[in-house]
Amino acid sequence: MRVLTEIIGGIISASRELETVPLIIYLAAAVLAAAALFLYGAVLPGCRMKSDTKDRLRRYCICFIAVIYVGIVMAVIFLGAQAGSEYKVQLVPFASLRLSGQEGAGLSGDLISLLVMVPLGIIAAWHEKEKNSRGLWKGIAAALVLSLVIEWAQLFGRFGIFDIDDILFNTLGGFLGAGLVILWREAFKKRSAGRIILRIVLLLPVILVLCTGGVFGAYHILRVRGGQELRENASSVSMAMESREKDTARISEPGMVWHNGKAYRYNEDIITILCMGVDQSGEVLGSETGFSGQSGQADTIFMAVLNEADNQLTIIAVSRDTMTEIPVFDAKGSYIGENINHLGLAYAFGDGRETSCQYMVDAVSKLFYGIPINGYAAVNMSAIAVLNDAVGGVTVTVPEDFEDAGPEYKKGETLHLDGSQAESFVRWRNSEEDGSNNQRISRQKQYLTEFIKTASKAVQEDYTLPVELYQGLSAQMVTDLNLDKAVYLATEALDMEFKEENLITLQGKAAKGNVYDEFYADDDALYELILDTFYVEVQK
Repeated sequence: MRVLTEIIGGIISASRELETVPLIIYLAAAVLAAAALFLYGAVLPGCRMKSDTKDRLRRYCICFIAVIYVGIVMAVIFLGAQAGSEYKVQLVPFASLRLSGQEGAGLSGDLISLLVMVPLGIIAAWHEKEKNSRGLWKGIAAALVLSLVIEWAQLFGRFGIFDIDDILFNTLGGFLGAGLVILWREAFKKRSAGRIILRIVLLLPVILVLCTGGVFGAYHILRVRGGQELRENASSVSMAMESREKDTARISEPGMVWHNGKAYRYNEDIITILCMGVDQSGEVLGSETGFSGQSGQADTIFMAVLNEADNQLTIIAVSRDTMTEIPVFDAKGSYIGENINHLGLAYAFGDGRETSCQYMVDAVSKLFYGIPINGYAAVNMSAIAVLNDAVGGVTVTVPEDFEDAGPEYKKGETLHLDGSQAESFVRWRNSEEDGSNNQRISRQKQYLTEFIKTASKAVQEDYTLPVELYQGLSAQMVTDLNLDKAVYLATEALDMEFKEENLITLQGKAAKGNVYDEFYADDDALYELILDTFYVEVQK
């Protein structure tokens, strides 16, 4: 399982590197390579010309394909290295295979280094028609030279990783590619039982490579498409962040927000997902009565903010009792207008599904000065048990006595929660006690922090877990995150840094309303939070 997980991790890493090159470049390269192959295999053989001229033109076709392949490889490696990884030097042979003595550690990187040069070895040996030994050496030399160019460029350019293992496995890949061409030619020289067996043996890895390439291609397209779709704003609210400066010249600059003498602009590398836990009695989310206002409330509200620029995950907890503008409807569903009311009630006025989620998205976005929200996910609170058990349970320390929910919930006790306990820990509150929702939010913060740590380890051991959970919770969940988006988010969030201080609670004051608890956000603190989380300072 560890080896499989390592390989899947390598596939995710490879997809990220491929993403640095625009898709149009791959399409153009594929079209040009296909044209060269068509010229080589279909056009030139039927042309009336000297044999030497025909062979020379066919060699030009092979060289052209080689140039295209080398160009793509260098673009992916150089752009990927420039975009992400820090500069390192690794001079110990086979170090990744022995990393921490763990079986399979580093396997994916070395496997990719090997496989990436197999096509070049094939092309180089294919170019040599006369002697097999010369073709073999051409394949080795081509892979070695390209590998040295890449590694030396990284060494002297001080970017990416100069790795002796890359040179070794790249060269081995060139050798394997050239060897496959030689064996292929040998298999089709004469008809014999041994050569027929050899043909079958050679065809099997070809089929395997094609199938693997197809699966990887489908995954990569899925991931890239999900990333592109997540750039769209699910909210219908316009950006309303304004400068809090008296200098009118500064305020007039488009796209800039000035505060305390500093300029800020919205961070386009951010993806924000609104996560809601809905209090409904049934497992399948939906309107329970058919009347507006009876679709359950958003009991738990979190904003997950993925900052791809600095690789940070931030989660903002928002109280369901927050008093803000929400759309209000009568019992028949007729729109009345915007009123100040509890944020969690915005969900109740919808259909218990997509419409309810859209009301919540717009209400939260408006509360946060029109910050774009790129997606939403609402789950029935009963799904907490499923999520908890899927990662093997979560360990927490009970922050206060609430033995009404169970005798085990004594202040200071350390508990490894099973599914039902996790649901109680997250959901329970004393509705007769003022401000009890704030205590519940505090428990939810602790649980979520520990859940993310536990889930991250579980996914590292089984990369299929996010997809399994996504499919398993479909009946208890309403979301605009299709599988494309879910795959992208899971792979991005997995490698993001998350600290306890990255889980932020919206600041404000709790008050007792006429009937229910109310929470009023501190506008100055909210403004600062938005700038710190969603904006970047512009250096002038």
